[in-house]
Amino acid sequence: MTLTGIYRRAARDYGVPPLEFTPTMMKEWVEETEREACFRVRGLYGGSAGTIATAGNTRKTLPSTRIYEITQVWYKGRKLDETNEFDLRRDYSEKWRTTVHSTPTKWYRDVGNGIGLYPVPTAGSGGTLVVYGNMATTGAYASGSCSPRIPEVYHWWLKDGVCQRMALADKVTERAALWMQMHGQDWQNAIRHMQRDFLTEPTVSASRT
Repeated sequence: MTLTGIYRRAARDYGVPPLEFTPTMMKEWVEETEREACFRVRGLYGGSAGTIATAGNTRKTLPSTRIYEITQVWYKGRKLDETNEFDLRRDYSEKWRTTVHSTPTKWYRDVGNGIGLYPVPTAGSGGTLVVYGNMATTGAYASGSCSPRIPEVYHWWLKDGVCQRMALADKVTERAALWMQMHGQDWQNAIRHMQRDFLTEPTVSASRT
């Protein structure tokens, strides 16, 4: 379904002519609604894969700047345990960054939006580091003929989020109050439904770049 199709459906559900709100406004509302869904539904826009750092380097920058919250890190088909620098220093001495070279079993949040690995990977042991998290979409779409980037099965539900935004901009206050409540509830139900769909842990093969 295209952005134009979504906001035409939204206008019909809201009970206004499609041109009562400008095409630019409606396009922006679809984009905002999709971004909100990606922020609120873990894994909706998927994860992203990158190549692991090798010996002498314990950290790896995020493979995508659109990952705003890391939820899982996998290496060679194995889920790594999350830790932090304080625990590593306490458990493995001050030289934990460089003294151990082996297959990573833990990851930690490093500076500069990076991922640290422990133990330090052995030289030549490069593999695939798969990062999962809540992922934001890219910027604005070129036109209303584009389709949302989230899975197609959820495109229909975006119209309820658009209707909620229409109510916020509606100058007919009585209509706005009624539709804000109704479509607001529908949008929250859609979010909850998507969240239930994404409760299962992702597999390492389900990645998005």
